[in-house]
Amino acid sequence: MGGVSASAVARSSSATLIATPGVVTYVDSNAYETFTGCGYRASTGTTIVVNTPTAMSFFGGMSDASGCIDIAHNGFIGSLGMYGVQAWQDNAHGKSTLMATTSFAVN
Repeated sequence: MGGVSASAVARSSSATLIATPGVVTYVDSNAYETFTGCGYRASTGTTIVVNTPTAMSFFGGMSDASGCIDIAHNGFIGSLGMYGVQAWQDNAHGKSTLMATTSFAVN
């Protein structure tokens, strides 16, 4: 991603990204959030970037042979607010492509 903001990168895919649950009731940082969607490059690593109100978190997983993702993670929810999410994949030349975006709220 090389320091380029998502707003400066044209999204070149029709991939979807859904955060579940869409609204998280904050109890502690162990709450799980699951990111799902389709339209990704098949069998390719996918990086999820979460912009929290206080930090940025990175984690990832592989898309399946159909180009769908199902990535769950915890430990990054640290405060109340809106969380922006981006899904990125690298192409064969190592260039990162913004595949999809979404957001979720923590109350």
